[in-house]
Amino acid sequence: MDCSDKRGGARKNEETLEWTQKVIDHIKSFPTEESHYGRAKIKDRLYLSPDLNVSRMYRAFLEKHSTEYNGKPPISRQWYHEIFLTKFNLSFSMPRVDTCSTCDALNIRLKSGDASAKVDQELHHRRAEATTEAMSDDNKNAKTSDAYVVSFDLQQQMYLPQLTHTEMYYSQQLACCNLGIHDSTKDQGCMFLWSENYGGRGSTEITSCIYQYLTTQCNPGNKKKLIMWSDNCGGQNKNQYMMAMYLVLIANGVFDEVIHKFPVKGHTFLSCDRDFALIEKRKRKCKAMTIKDLIEIITGAAQKKPFTCTLVEEFHNFKDIAHAFLHTKKLGISQASQLRLTSTEFGSVMVAKGGSAAAAWCDPIKIVKDGVGIDDLKNLELHLSRTKTGVPQKKRADITKMLPYLMPEAWAYFEELLAESAPESNGTTN
Repeated sequence: MDCSDKRGGARKNEETLEWTQKVIDHIKSFPTEESHYGRAKIKDRLYLSPDLNVSRMYRAFLEKHSTEYNGKPPISRQWYHEIFLTKFNLSFSMPRVDTCSTCDALNIRLKSGDASAKVDQELHHRRAEATTEAMSDDNKNAKTSDAYVVSFDLQQQMYLPQLTHTEMYYSQQLACCNLGIHDSTKDQGCMFLWSENYGGRGSTEITSCIYQYLTTQCNPGNKKKLIMWSDNCGGQNKNQYMMAMYLVLIANGVFDEVIHKFPVKGHTFLSCDRDFALIEKRKRKCKAMTIKDLIEIITGAAQKKPFTCTLVEEFHNFKDIAHAFLHTKKLGISQASQLRLTSTEFGSVMVAKGGSAAAAWCDPIKIVKDGVGIDDLKNLELHLSRTKTGVPQKKRADITKMLPYLMPEAWAYFEELLAESAPESNGTTN
């Protein structure tokens, strides 16, 4: 007697094709997003909510189609999983660490028998280790050196409300961004949190939050040298808008020297990553329904030195300053491992292509336009404004469907949020 499972396999009858299509349509119904952290992205890979897994999706599928069959489910979990793997390029947890395209390419060369690949790999790893050692030294000496040391990064996006019923998995939620700033001089994690109806996750939001921190919270005292560490993301951290912000700081005497350092791509582990790990751990235990809940999760994540959390609703626009005063095409910023700006060479940037403390600096490269001096960037009137207004239209319907499942306080929060007019753009931060 054949006792094998007849639900799977390669049956080609109409019923099989019909149920296969239902599985495909069901998987397509879940909201997806691109990776934020993997700079060398896996081609066409999209990411589902980290709250999901195949088992939950399968149970949701059976629940959705429960009236269409009696007794034995027409689709086994194994069959559902096979369709998930073969018909889609999806994953659940977004990759937290940058992938290193150089390491990937070198491994391929090694496997193909390229004799020179071993030498190139050794040089690449030495360069990465030298940069990591320099970062470790900066953090270790932050309290006693003449430099104020800070690292920053965006945490993986968080979503509101955190409901767990089945229908939630098909809905788009409100995205929230958290910029983590770790002050190594004070050994303090400082967070800047905003929801997508106020801003996105681009250079405007990043530079503004860093400027706010450096001018209102860090209190450098006699330390006039600033060392910044961040990953190599050009769109957020490595651009002319960041240079404009540093020039404004120097012009106003907040610092006399700023060095921005970038670890080797794919070998990044910043101090703020440890802070994010604590937040994620607490978030798994505490469900956030509103932005207020997220603030409580963040500030309660670290026991010894609780994180501070600033709720942000408006941002300084350093893009306008950069466009008005800077010309950075000659800088070659994408190849830089370190960038250095000083008051003595105001308006110029020095570049180092190595990340170690002994790396050689190139001659200063002028980045301000002709006729621009320190007085032009001193005491500038920096306006605050929202970079986005309202929740995108296609999310509003999903959020509205969630309201019956919310307690009064959360209901009121989302009712007020939905009362704002939707932005003209159809884009989302997801």
